[in-house]
Amino acid sequence: MSAPKARALLATLLCNPNQVVSTEKLVDELWPEGAPSGSTNQVHRLVSRLRRTFGVDGRDLLVTRAPGYQLVVDEQDVDASLVESMVKAGRQELRDGAPERAAALLRDALVHWRGPVLADVPASALIEGEATRLTELHQVALEVRIDCDLACGKHAELIGELRGLVASDPLRERTWAQLITAQHRSGRKAEALKSYENLRDTLATELGIDPSPQVDQLRDALLTTEQQRVVERPAAVEPTGQPSGPGSPAPAQLPPDVAAFIGREDELARLTGVLRRAPDTHAGAPVVSVISGMAGVGKTALAVHWAHRVRDHYPDGQLHLDLHGFDAGTRPVEPAEALRRLACSLGVPAHRIPDGVDERSALLRSELSGRRVLILLDDAAAAAQVQPLIPAAPGCLVLVTSRRDLLTLANTRPLRLAVPPTADAVRLLNRAAGLADPAATPLAADIVELCGRLPLAVRMAGARLRSRASWSPAHLAERLADRWWRLHGLRADGKTIAGAFQTSYLSLDSQQCRMFRLVSLHPGADVEPRAAAVLAGTTVEQADRLLEDLVDAHLLDQPTAGRYAFHPLLRDYATTLVADAAPDATHRAALELPPVARSLSRHGPTGSEGSRPWHHRRSTPTS
Repeated sequence: MSAPKARALLATLLCNPNQVVSTEKLVDELWPEGAPSGSTNQVHRLVSRLRRTFGVDGRDLLVTRAPGYQLVVDEQDVDASLVESMVKAGRQELRDGAPERAAALLRDALVHWRGPVLADVPASALIEGEATRLTELHQVALEVRIDCDLACGKHAELIGELRGLVASDPLRERTWAQLITAQHRSGRKAEALKSYENLRDTLATELGIDPSPQVDQLRDALLTTEQQRVVERPAAVEPTGQPSGPGSPAPAQLPPDVAAFIGREDELARLTGVLRRAPDTHAGAPVVSVISGMAGVGKTALAVHWAHRVRDHYPDGQLHLDLHGFDAGTRPVEPAEALRRLACSLGVPAHRIPDGVDERSALLRSELSGRRVLILLDDAAAAAQVQPLIPAAPGCLVLVTSRRDLLTLANTRPLRLAVPPTADAVRLLNRAAGLADPAATPLAADIVELCGRLPLAVRMAGARLRSRASWSPAHLAERLADRWWRLHGLRADGKTIAGAFQTSYLSLDSQQCRMFRLVSLHPGADVEPRAAAVLAGTTVEQADRLLEDLVDAHLLDQPTAGRYAFHPLLRDYATTLVADAAPDATHRAALELPPVARSLSRHGPTGSEGSRPWHHRRSTPTS
């Protein structure tokens, strides 16, 4: 029996002190990639091994309770629980005006850290989440202790320590603010201004953003006669740029904003309009907006950019959770696990988080009651994955992105995201290619149209021009004229357009997959249910239902009622699947189209296939 598995078992139980952890959950945590045969028996043997390690008290500490095991411990026996209580007490002492006592408590708490949290435990969803939470707790405890020392006048003594902290985490604004404050109070004004410049340059280079308004106020205070009034309050600077009480940082989990965001003015206005028309923040229900669209259309970029625009309205924090609904190789996050992560982000100790989805959902609603928090839920697979995560607090905003419309999610404001207009797509291409002049790329309009104006494809095309000094726009356009290359040759970080589409395709059932493939054989720009029924050999009613399903999944558009059309790249992808799918009688009948129509449906409206026949340029076979 391996020592790593024994450590993983103990860590899982310690993350859930005094709670019964089911054998099934232990198996999932110990073998996240898939449990081997006999895994339950291996858990039993690991438990026996731990009991022997504990000695004579082993059976009293590690108790068998259906449906699994319970580790019975006092708070003083678990470092994490002990430290959480000490940090809470230290914060209270600081709020009560006793910084010396607060600093002593926080120093005692920090002694319990002896290196990275759970570093020698094999990774799992639970372990990684708990390690992240405790690492953030360590950072907060350290920052609050420094606030206490600043309040006690230990300015010069802190400068060396703070320089080391900003060197190890140069994007953490609060630590920079403390360094600037310590330097200023030590009479080292020039160094304080230099630290501000270093922070500004780092944020601009790494994230493409400016320092928060609170840090700018510290800089302005150094240059005005009101220095002391502003600089005396360093603890108010949080990573979000939001004001908060001393030692009480709000979660600030939004991904970095998109530098120089392009276009989408109408969509941003619609989202902001929803917020303005929402009920009073002390009555009614939370605002829930769903941004849906096809793979690669820019849902996450829009959501993150708008979330940064409105975050000042949510001073109690901003939460972010990637639900991995359509992430190849990663299973969608289960609602129970999503609720656990959100609760941990709000500072709920692991031992207070119950097991059931309903119980965790109720806990989340309780934690958010009376608070104004923004929750960004990215890449949702289905409404059932999101519904338990919706708070009841009327002051909250929930922003969801998905490749599906999530029609059954209650009280939502939907926004279906289409591809941008040509002018914005050209600006995006030039930005990705590193060209400042919008007219600098000849054939730019042709290139973005070959990309179907899909932002993911446009960015990949621009990146190709930027990284291939020998490529001209004409050479890129020639390559993009080949359907196989559009789908598989455009790639970034190992990802392709075909790969992005495949995760959407694999989420369909067998009838929907078949309709998706067959409709691509229709030679016209769009198709109606009657023609689709002929192609699929089914009834008009059944064809209509399947076409509507594909619209809900953003694999077909509906330009007018009763008419259905492909995005050009999705048509390319669907036609490649026809060659890979097992032929049936309907396939053979559909392929017996007139020669001209058959040519049109194979090559589509976006260009020729180059010198090699399209059926030699297949995607990876898909069932």
